[in-house]
Amino acid sequence: VNDPFTFGQIAAANAISDVYAMGGKPVVIRTLDIGADKALSSGGPRPELNPALGLRAIRWSLADPAMFLAQLRAILRASAHGPVNLLIPMLAHASEIRQTLALVNKARAQLDARTQLHGIVRLGAMIEVPAAALTIPLFLRHFDFLSIGTNDLIQYTLAIDRTDGAVAHLYDPLHPAVLKLMSQTIQSAQRVGMPVAVCGEMAGDPKLTRLLLGMGLRIFSMHPSQILKGKNRVLKSDVNEIAPNVRKMLRLDEPGKLREALEKEIKSFIIDAKTRKPLQIDDKNITYKDVVETVKKLEIENQKLQKRFEAIDK
Repeated sequence: VNDPFTFGQIAAANAISDVYAMGGKPVVIRTLDIGADKALSSGGPRPELNPALGLRAIRWSLADPAMFLAQLRAILRASAHGPVNLLIPMLAHASEIRQTLALVNKARAQLDARTQLHGIVRLGAMIEVPAAALTIPLFLRHFDFLSIGTNDLIQYTLAIDRTDGAVAHLYDPLHPAVLKLMSQTIQSAQRVGMPVAVCGEMAGDPKLTRLLLGMGLRIFSMHPSQILKGKNRVLKSDVNEIAPNVRKMLRLDEPGKLREALEKEIKSFIIDAKTRKPLQIDDKNITYKDVVETVKKLEIENQKLQKRFEAIDK
């Protein structure tokens, strides 16, 4: 849709529908995040030699303020029907933050002039480029919450196009540089009491759940199909026990060594189906039968957890 008015009407209808569907629970709405591997069928950014570094996400929105204002008005209108968190993708510059906040205020003023209802939204920023992660104090001053976009943060930190098969093997979420940027962001937000989430493939990977918990993360954003496994890992984790281990891991300077340490930590987390005590990685008495029994026991507990979560949702 190239017409800002039509786009705004459609966006408002969709946003209000989403807010109603959540029945009073907060809804996070990200502003238009296109470009690179996220494309529109029409009306999107022009063809570029390197789309990942071109006109995408907030850059595209700021380049088309009429369309951006239409979307902001739609989200603000939806906030009159329930709690809404507005999330801005791929911010990196103070000037982008100032322009974005100015347009949010302008959208509010436009709705007031039209006597259209709108509510209060919490503003959040995605931390998905190293420049943002390294200037976190700037974001802490202007936003209410943060969300670390791991897919892009890894891509930009390691200078790797994750859609290019020739270099895909270098895309490593356990690279020390990536984990250091994430850890610094989480700790900085925690010091001022600001909520910080992690989204992307890392958030939904159960092998990384305990690592992220040990780094201080408490909010995970993942695909619904991954929630059960993620909740299972969280409920069975003792943060006070994990944190010291993770601090040691983060001092390692090679992904391979960190991966080995993480695998060892995960195996020590597995519980013996008979004794209900952790199976130690160096336990000589572990048998294949022990592992099979443990897996069966965990499957039964997963089923119980799923029924419990379904009952809570109802």
